[in-house]
Amino acid sequence: MRYNYYERVQGYVFYFDISNPCTIDELKNIYQEILDASDNSPNTVIGGLNSHLRDEEDETFLISYSEIKRLSSELNCPVIECSAKTGENIDKLIFTLVSMILYGKNDSKSDLNLAVIGINNPSPIDLARKYVFGE
Repeated sequence: MRYNYYERVQGYVFYFDISNPCTIDELKNIYQEILDASDNSPNTVIGGLNSHLRDEEDETFLISYSEIKRLSSELNCPVIECSAKTGENIDKLIFTLVSMILYGKNDSKSDLNLAVIGINNPSPIDLARKYVFGE
């Protein structure tokens, strides 16, 4: 049943916790499950949650930038550090996914910015509702 759902999804946002390396392993497992169920590579953006900890804590226990870059390269999708607590980069995460869905995985994101300017600056959530959820 779950595999049938995967085939209809246009885009995914996955998250991992930058303070918990085990969450990357779980993310990789779920991503592989989706790849196995799909005929093509899905539009995917990964959010590295708790980016605010880079400012508040000793970074030695956090997942390094090089490890995050390696994850992005391995899964061939962008990884954007963000924070639900502060709202940092949440809009960038949504814009990136909507851009991938509308314009293709490898196209420039500047096209989306021009489209946004041309339609009275809708919020990322409004764009997602319109183009992802069809509302």
